[in-house]
Amino acid sequence: ADDAQQAAPLGQEPVAWLQHSLGTLGHYSSAPTGEFDADTAAGVRSFQSAAKLHVDGAVGPATKILLYRELGRYDA
Repeated sequence: ADDAQQAAPLGQEPVAWLQHSLGTLGHYSSAPTGEFDADTAAGVRSFQSAAKLHVDGAVGPATKILLYRELGRYDA
């Protein structure tokens, strides 16, 4: 278990949540796997582009805030 956590510091659960969330918003069409793979990065880039963010495929603070906001879980 320790090796798996080192390989994926965020663990699989947050990535599966990300995939599900991107899917809810129409930016990810694959089944959630919990692995941050090419499809996930493409979904993040698609979301970033639609949100007029810097498109880099990384889930940084601005991407997280807008993702939460789009899901109705963050009011700012």
